[in-house]
Amino acid sequence: MANMSKNKHCNSECESPWLDRIVTPLNACSLETSLPISSHTPITKGTRDSSNRVIGRTEERRRNIPLVIGCYQLNEPSPSTKESDKSWGEEDDGLEKGIDIPSTKKSSRSGELRLFMIPQPSESLLHSTLQSDENSNPSYSPSKFGDPSHILGMESGVLDGKWRRKLDLKHPTSPLFATAFTLIDSEFNDTQVEILETHRWDAHTMFGCPSEVWTCSFLRGDENVVMSGADDCSLKIWDIRRTLRPTHKIGDTEFEAGVTAISCHPNLSNIFAVGSYDEKIRIFDHRKIDEPLWRVSVGGGVWRIKWHPSCWQISTDRNGDDCSKCNVHNGKILVAAMHGGCRILDILALECCGPTTTISDDARVVSSFTAHESMAYGSDWLWFGSNANDSVASCSFYDRQAFIWNPYPMGTAV
Repeated sequence: MANMSKNKHCNSECESPWLDRIVTPLNACSLETSLPISSHTPITKGTRDSSNRVIGRTEERRRNIPLVIGCYQLNEPSPSTKESDKSWGEEDDGLEKGIDIPSTKKSSRSGELRLFMIPQPSESLLHSTLQSDENSNPSYSPSKFGDPSHILGMESGVLDGKWRRKLDLKHPTSPLFATAFTLIDSEFNDTQVEILETHRWDAHTMFGCPSEVWTCSFLRGDENVVMSGADDCSLKIWDIRRTLRPTHKIGDTEFEAGVTAISCHPNLSNIFAVGSYDEKIRIFDHRKIDEPLWRVSVGGGVWRIKWHPSCWQISTDRNGDDCSKCNVHNGKILVAAMHGGCRILDILALECCGPTTTISDDARVVSSFTAHESMAYGSDWLWFGSNANDSVASCSFYDRQAFIWNPYPMGTAV
């Protein structure tokens, strides 16, 4: 594991600077963060009087964000062995020395989960960082990967994983992380899990054969509605009580390539984002599904979509009713765009209780991150409950790199 130094300089006006970088031993293809959890180290805060005594002292616990990088590697057998490489005394099967003998070994897969505990930036450290560089952006966070706190080897590669998401900073629960193979608790002990299949159907086809289904998701607020996207350049909406045919289908008249990612808005129950290999993010409203509300080009095939974590908080208006209008981050989306790097999008109209009735042009790319030298597959927010010190972490496959970077470079709004 290599740890590199900080780079505070942007390559262009909206290019985000990276704050920390590591190299993983295996190919990194998944990166997921959880909610912050409290550490056991208290922090002393206060001011000093003329005698250098601390007054108004309070103590609070430093919080850390668990971050898991999932790695995958295909181990190919050597293509051949040579007769001349055999040990003395082995039979030569009548073959002359130096003749290639095809290997009978099969390829294998290996993987691992690497857990990092990303510390909460302290105000004093943030202040000292700003003082050391007058050109620094106040939104810079000094977050660092550090050394992994736990490494869990897997018999197969880890293509994806998810934390249990329940945003309640006042009453946190033990973080749970699930991959395709196991469920892991906060102490990372394997826990037996039973999976019960309730529905199965051929959702997508190409040329009369089943098509690769890249993504699926429940519609938030309706446990009977499932959305799916596949190689056949289509998005389908299903009622799982009746799966003979989809209730809606949006095909190649809209999508120019396979549909690879679906992500529902955390508190706007009918809004969801769809990503495609055609390098566009589309925002749909399930109530009028035939036409997307917005289309935004992100410069690369879309592999991951993450709404800003504060979207999981439902704000309250003066009458005590649930309302999202107080959340200026309601429309912020983090995108891992493969060879295009990562993008932060802002759908401005989603800041005020959902979209307007007409398609709006108020969708923009806030910032870009292109330091990855291969496919950016994983990305997630580092958010400690305050938007002032947002950071983003992302990883890429072939170059085995992971970065922490500032999503709001100089000249962009937080």
